[in-house]
Amino acid sequence: MRKFRRGERGFTLVELLIAVGILALLAGIAVPVVAHLRGGSDTDAAAGELANIQAAIDSLMAVEEVSSFATTSPDSSTANALADTVGEATQDMTKLPYTDGDWALCPASGTKYIRQSSTTHKYYLSTDGTVTQIIV
Repeated sequence: MRKFRRGERGFTLVELLIAVGILALLAGIAVPVVAHLRGGSDTDAAAGELANIQAAIDSLMAVEEVSSFATTSPDSSTANALADTVGEATQDMTKLPYTDGDWALCPASGTKYIRQSSTTHKYYLSTDGTVTQIIV
């Protein structure tokens, strides 16, 4: 083995291998944690949107004093007046649950129960007012 002269400095092979091993260990821990956080944010956002829409449906049902949704509009009694029959998926909150203005979560004239007129995901609305998210 070579001895260093006065003023010469350097790392031995063992020191370099230990440093690389520590970096590999840290990367092995950090990469899965970051990947999990990134994937979880999409799921959290979808759950938050579902909760907002369910709260909006609950508010609409309380204000309109209804306990269930029929498959025809309460104002027109024709199925053609509906944009989305109960159970049909939609992303358009101006047409959920009904097309006639006051029954929409977000009427075309402005906000009522929810801020935005469209959503990221699609939703089913059951006759009892339960909202289910369709994730594709």
